[in-house]
Amino acid sequence: LTNIGRVNFDLGDLSSSRSAYREGLEISADLGDDHAIGYFLAGIARLVEPSTGAKLFGRFEKIREELQLPLSSGDAPDYEATLTRLHDHLSPEAFTSDWAEGRQMPTPEAIQLALTALAQ
Repeated sequence: LTNIGRVNFDLGDLSSSRSAYREGLEISADLGDDHAIGYFLAGIARLVEPSTGAKLFGRFEKIREELQLPLSSGDAPDYEATLTRLHDHLSPEAFTSDWAEGRQMPTPEAIQLALTALAQ
């Protein structure tokens, strides 16, 4: 579902992208699959308002570090594009604060934040 969300995002079908990311996050949360949860949070970070996106992306980064997951070359362009978007829409102070808040946020709280943001 991460790939479906990504492809729909790239095609500009944000509604389908949101649906795929939401469904995938819910399934991953039910399974307790932190690896997948991280990637769904990263995808959702592209679709929500920048402050929430920075928090979700910060949590994704923390999960990646905790699980010692390298960033694949295939994921690098989306990673960089998301960071650029967040930096472009937030002041440096706001980005740093939101990012840090996301890194410290418990995963269940980040999941709830993501699902709430997708519902808006």
